[in-house]
Amino acid sequence: MRESWQIFKRRRSWADIGEELEECDLRGYIKGWTFYGTLRPSGGSVSPGIRLMRAFSKRFSAAEPALTSWVVDHTANPYEPFGSQQFNTARSELEYSMIAFGDAVERRERRGEEEARDKVRRIARATRVAESYEKRILDAVRRKDSVALEWIVEEGLRLIQEWLSSDCFERAVVFTRSLQRLALEVGHEREAEALGNGLLSVGVACYRPFPSATKSPD
Repeated sequence: MRESWQIFKRRRSWADIGEELEECDLRGYIKGWTFYGTLRPSGGSVSPGIRLMRAFSKRFSAAEPALTSWVVDHTANPYEPFGSQQFNTARSELEYSMIAFGDAVERRERRGEEEARDKVRRIARATRVAESYEKRILDAVRRKDSVALEWIVEEGLRLIQEWLSSDCFERAVVFTRSLQRLALEVGHEREAEALGNGLLSVGVACYRPFPSATKSPD
């Protein structure tokens, strides 16, 4: 350990040392740091043993599993030999990588499932709002109330954009078509076209305007 102390005082990088030592010497340094860590704290996640182990794994991959298993069996540092407290009982770097990869896939799948459930909840909320909104609109359209129809367009576009920002694309399209039908039933093509243009302006590829909601060329 006196030699290690001299390396530390000269501020040499342990990664560089790991690139220079012969296999036998590097193995000895790693075991020495592992034993030292059982006597007193030896760096936690910045332990020299972790840096040296990485160099050993890269340079002497065939001998790495045996040395990794030895470190796992003898270390008192929860970060050795991989530099992480997760999966640090793996018996080789390959096993560690496979476990970490499997965990990442599982977490991504769980996140995807939660996002799917959240989308279902958002669409359900959008549907309830749309149904309530459409009932109020129907009365205004049947009265042919032009002031109410202007509000329909303004509020309808706001809801459409809100749902689009929440990935409720299908609900936005269905909602737009429903309002267009109501407007067209009483001859308000301008309002129907405005609703459709609002959807097209935000780039919803699945939406196609009603032929009757688009003015025919003169």
